[in-house]
Amino acid sequence: MESPVTIFQKAIPTCKEPLLVVNENGMITQMNQAWINLCIHCQLSKNLWNIEENFFSYLLEVNKHEEVKMIKNVLDKKLKDGKQIIQLPLKNGHVEEFSVYVCSSHSQNTSLKEVILTFTPLNNEALKHVAIESVLENISEGFFLVDSHFNITYTNRKIEELFDCTRENIIGKSLWEALPETEEVEKLFNEYSTRMFDSTDHVFDYFHEPSAQQLNIKFSLQVNGNTEIYISEASEHTADQNNEPELTKVDLLTGLPHQEELWKFAVSLQKQNKEFALFFVNLINFKAINALYDYENGDRLIKNAAKRLNELAGSSIVVGRQHSDNFIVIRENTNDESITQFSNRIAEKFSRTFLLEKFQSVSISASIGISQYPSDSKNIGDLILFAETAMSEAKKVQETAYRLFHPRMNSGNRRELEIQEALINGNYKSDFYFTLQPQIDVLTGAIAGMEVLSRWNHPRYGELSPLEFIEIAEQSGAIESLTYHLLKKVFSKIKDWKLQYGWKLKTAINITPSLLSSPTFFNDFIEMMDLYGIESQWIEIEITEQVELTYSKQILENLLLCRERGISIAIDDFGTGYSMIAYLTQFPIDKIKIDKFFIEGIGQDAKAEAILIALINLAKSIGCDLLAEGVERKEEAEFLKSHGCTIFQGYLFDKPLKPDKFERKYLQKERYFTLNRKVVS
Repeated sequence: MESPVTIFQKAIPTCKEPLLVVNENGMITQMNQAWINLCIHCQLSKNLWNIEENFFSYLLEVNKHEEVKMIKNVLDKKLKDGKQIIQLPLKNGHVEEFSVYVCSSHSQNTSLKEVILTFTPLNNEALKHVAIESVLENISEGFFLVDSHFNITYTNRKIEELFDCTRENIIGKSLWEALPETEEVEKLFNEYSTRMFDSTDHVFDYFHEPSAQQLNIKFSLQVNGNTEIYISEASEHTADQNNEPELTKVDLLTGLPHQEELWKFAVSLQKQNKEFALFFVNLINFKAINALYDYENGDRLIKNAAKRLNELAGSSIVVGRQHSDNFIVIRENTNDESITQFSNRIAEKFSRTFLLEKFQSVSISASIGISQYPSDSKNIGDLILFAETAMSEAKKVQETAYRLFHPRMNSGNRRELEIQEALINGNYKSDFYFTLQPQIDVLTGAIAGMEVLSRWNHPRYGELSPLEFIEIAEQSGAIESLTYHLLKKVFSKIKDWKLQYGWKLKTAINITPSLLSSPTFFNDFIEMMDLYGIESQWIEIEITEQVELTYSKQILENLLLCRERGISIAIDDFGTGYSMIAYLTQFPIDKIKIDKFFIEGIGQDAKAEAILIALINLAKSIGCDLLAEGVERKEEAEFLKSHGCTIFQGYLFDKPLKPDKFERKYLQKERYFTLNRKVVS
């Protein structure tokens, strides 16, 4: 089935609507005559209608930073698509407003990243979808566009042919009403309903009983809540494939079979009444590594992982790539090796580091979910869904692990989907808040700073762990909007306290790996500080050491920007992560926060104490400030003080407090601490 993106690209020259194609670097790679005519008519800059001119550079020159950011979010698949109003200067000094629709032009069979921009002058808004509709009316696939309630808002001519209906009779109806009431439709509805909030596209097989046709159905959830549905006849698709090279049956990046080939293998085992297991393999933290090492290295990592997994393939085992960083392995059950033994063989493939360019290497773990035919389900779609659910359970370990599917896991999967939906739609703002935990200097007894800790009281699930919702926000691409929301609340409160109390306390804010490597986040961060009148010396950003990072030009540029502005930089959870020494040599670090793991060993574990002393001496030798996290016992504080660490954070002094309580306790009056008792003056 030819992808919608490929269809769009072929149709661009003939579209009547002005279209422009831009790659990940901002270079203009394709345009149509309608765009050139529009540029000439509106007297727009020639830089906008010359191939290989940089569209991003032009927008930045006319101060369109937010517009560039949105386009890049579509390129990076953080958004499915987007729409914005752009004002462009004309040669005569006037300004013209355009409605711009941006959609991804990523092909599943190439690493090339491009977006298609559709321009509509606002005085001609009614024509904004003419180009897209003209394409959809002439494609060989049936097409539905449905709203968030699955009511049909558009169909093309092919749908009328496939379902022997007229569009007038089905537009406005629910998709599930338009399709006949059969067991197959009910199964399709249930399967897609459980996965509809996933950010990826989903493809299903569906047998249409009235016409006795086997159909391929692709669901693509859009950022505005609509869903695009592409339908093709499986027989026609297969016939077309017979005339195509064998390459169309494999993933071009890895050479592994596509999901359709995996289905064929599973169906063949079904027909032979053979039992089999389906393994869903996901690479942990691939998104962060992809951003930090660049996309070429990300592709190299995917290819190397595919090569290792394919070493398992044989007459009774097929290995394929599903999408992105996910692989599927289907294995016929045999008496020679148990599922547990085979799972360990998959896990072993990730025990060695992966080589990247310039002799760099990276360790990556895998989460493996397992479902079994026929004990878990006789439906292949269900088996993939169940294995993916089990994979999500394995992922909670944050290291290579596998889990067998159990029906009780479905409740956990629904929980994750609900949290993800709320994050994507911004339905958390009324229940999202932050707390502040004081940091105490025991030499003076005074408060030396505080750490901001995000909290979410979910209406259904109650208080959520930050580890849970931040990870889901990272995976769903919602972390940036969530962080902006937190910063606005924090900066607004600091601004108020500055006016009331002359605020001068250092405030520590955690920054996740994806934001740390973002080319735009820190500029926005600093602009927001300026907007609220926040002094740079009041802010400290914390880099967590629980996720592997490595040197990258973008991270270094971001941290140097912070350093230049006077924002200090701290390593959180120091001593427990992957590359603590590398951090100190590669990045401009001002403070080290020693993880509570080492603090808890004081007085109980001589080795932990020895390592703790070594860490303190290391920090001193390179001129870094020190802070001990999780200090809960007087014995811990005394040991740390005796070895030169005098700034503490932990329940020995105080728990995280909501802003109003923090204000009453620490700002409305001075509070001093000693290791023996608390003193208020």
